[in-house]
Amino acid sequence: MRFITNQLLRFVCIIIGIILMAGLPRLLPNDGSLTLNWQGYSSSLIDVLQGLIHFQEITYSTEGATRELLPQLSGIVSYSLIVLIGSILIALLVAGLLTFGTMLMPMKWRKVSKVFSFVLESIPDILIIIICQLVIVWIYKSTGLLFFEVASMPGEPIYLLPMLCLSILPMIQYYKVMVSITEYELDRQYVELAKSKGVYQGRILMIHVLRNSLASILNYSKTVIWFMLSNLLILEYIFNINGIMSFLLEYLNPQVFALSLISIFIPIFLLFAIGQWLLERVTNEKVVM
Repeated sequence: MRFITNQLLRFVCIIIGIILMAGLPRLLPNDGSLTLNWQGYSSSLIDVLQGLIHFQEITYSTEGATRELLPQLSGIVSYSLIVLIGSILIALLVAGLLTFGTMLMPMKWRKVSKVFSFVLESIPDILIIIICQLVIVWIYKSTGLLFFEVASMPGEPIYLLPMLCLSILPMIQYYKVMVSITEYELDRQYVELAKSKGVYQGRILMIHVLRNSLASILNYSKTVIWFMLSNLLILEYIFNINGIMSFLLEYLNPQVFALSLISIFIPIFLLFAIGQWLLERVTNEKVVM
């Protein structure tokens, strides 16, 4: 019950924050003065609240026509969520496998891998995406084989290459964090006890260390997901994707902005809430055992 109460409180606070943020453009002066437009801000907040209450009636203007927001938004949000969640799963899987392999290496090779990951992390996001596209085009021109589509067309969305591009830097970040957490866990007494009983190093990593690392990885994922959302805008522009970030940039109406942010926030919030709930269950079971 306490868990549900805490999650509901967090949910309400974030929704309030989104609503307050949606009205900010009306707060800032637009006549050259230095006085904040509190009256306009209050009016904007009322409009946003009314729009969210009757969200099915919110419209937006595009190409000289007025259209309902909800049908268009559902497709855009679904597309962006598939790319985003697919990318984070790829990043977690690859980082976990690399961490497992790294922990089985001698110490000198671990240091080399840390330096290599630091160098890769310093590469700009946009450069990684462009390099991936150029490599695909080069392979196609050299062999005639097109492994991935390099741009999205109307009615022909692409998924795999954007997921791979978006997952590269988060994968490196996860890898660095996982290696650090694993090294800390390997120095704890329960690991020494397991080694003294003859437990194989790989089994220790897969069962004991992994379970004790889940909380830290989940908490770090909350930072990674927002980092990925900021990179999603660049990704959508380069791959010509009609996603949520480019949609937000194009339509800055307060009602559209608030509903769009809430639409992308709710699925992410639910995923983390479910993950936190499952993690607490695993922890409780571990304590009982």
